[in-house]
Amino acid sequence: MTANEWGLVDSNILIYAFDSSEGQKHERAKRFLFERLDAHDACVSIQNLVEFHANATGRIQAPISMELSKTTLNKLSNTLMVIEYGFQTVLHAISYQQSKGVPFWDALLIATMEENSVGLIYTEDEKHFQGIPWLKVLNPLKG
Repeated sequence: MTANEWGLVDSNILIYAFDSSEGQKHERAKRFLFERLDAHDACVSIQNLVEFHANATGRIQAPISMELSKTTLNKLSNTLMVIEYGFQTVLHAISYQQSKGVPFWDALLIATMEENSVGLIYTEDEKHFQGIPWLKVLNPLKG
């Protein structure tokens, strides 16, 4: 399977999968994430892993432990393709931020995905990604 056949699982989906206070979003995100892990057909960016850790251990209603976060990050990085970015990606992101009005962190994901030939994102945050012509946006939390 090539990268352009994969979808990137956005941080919000990862976080909802562990945030039990989110009810139905939690259940849908958890089911979706396990499906992707079983199918081995998704990827995450280093940025997604960092955002997951920062939010899941401190910003959700019932934070997870540092140890569970480390274990989860290891499992995700061993099961999903992990895409990376460098300095040129940051410059590319700034161009998206300027030309499309996309918030920087979303622009960085878009630039990282483009550089890694990933044309699909699974996210709850549809609006920031919909203005990108080559990018397909799917929200797995919708009923």
